[in-house]
Amino acid sequence: MTMSFHLGYITGPSIGGFLVDTVGWRWIFFMNLPVAVAAASMAWKVLPESVTEKRDYSLDPVGMITLLMTAVSLIVGLQQIAKSGFGLFSAGAFAASGIFFLLLVYFERKDPAPLLDLSLFKVRLLTAAVLSHFFVSLSHTSTFFLLPFYLQGILRFTPTQVGLTIIFFSLMIVSLAPVGGWLADRLGSRMLCTVGSVLTTLSMLGFSRLGAESGQVAVMVPLMLLGLGWSLFQSPNLSGMFNAVEPRYVGAVSGLSLTSANIANAMGVAVGSVLFLRWFNYHGLTGAAVPPYTEWAQAPEIFIRSFQSSWLVVAGLSSVAILTSAMRGADARKKME
Repeated sequence: MTMSFHLGYITGPSIGGFLVDTVGWRWIFFMNLPVAVAAASMAWKVLPESVTEKRDYSLDPVGMITLLMTAVSLIVGLQQIAKSGFGLFSAGAFAASGIFFLLLVYFERKDPAPLLDLSLFKVRLLTAAVLSHFFVSLSHTSTFFLLPFYLQGILRFTPTQVGLTIIFFSLMIVSLAPVGGWLADRLGSRMLCTVGSVLTTLSMLGFSRLGAESGQVAVMVPLMLLGLGWSLFQSPNLSGMFNAVEPRYVGAVSGLSLTSANIANAMGVAVGSVLFLRWFNYHGLTGAAVPPYTEWAQAPEIFIRSFQSSWLVVAGLSSVAILTSAMRGADARKKME
């Protein structure tokens, strides 16, 4: 699954960059319509039913609403900081996020068929794996939010060149993901996820060293290091999560993993924009960091410092995954053996 996912990542950036250069950015979204229809049709016809036992699959509207509002309020608060700094509005958004989170916990504990089964967090390995996944995903998304601005604004890459550069990240994953799965079956998830998180943090530090004179090779090295870290992290982390619970909870664990990753992805963009724009303003300039990059030409050194400072903070966030991975304990299957 990881390989097929990143095969799409290989073709997606290059096709997207080509479309932006030729027919405009809107076609990136138009082209996804027939692809989505074809994928949905194939899934309906090909994928087998995987339910192993009868369970209550009724919807949990309260859980969905409170989870959504928790995430939205948090992201709105972060975006407001990026726009105008910390103030009453952003403080209110964070307070609302906290209130919705408490409501989520309260109602989910009482619901017989909760959207998020909070009892799963009693499993130490699962909790550590979800947190690790969250911080690694947040680091990835922040990086891929910042990197295109650097490539286009500082190195003057075209959108097609940006897409072709990002391909190297996915090439590493497609090549090495099977190795990560093979090692996970023999070594367990703790060692591999810890090493993968370390490599992710090192790649963030590598990005923080990029400057105005850095070439494509200097960008490719941390990109490939990031891909290597993800190859060692993703499959072992999922394997450890699934092995930590009984088979009947595998679907719930899969949903929990996707939920944490999606929230992290949304927050990654918000965190990336907050970090960059705040550092940008701190170093003396104001304005939007968007094309045509008018202020980049005026003071590129300030943009470089903003990028470097942002990636250092992201490196600190990704280092949390090192701790949670190292503290997760041995895999459940290993304990049984």
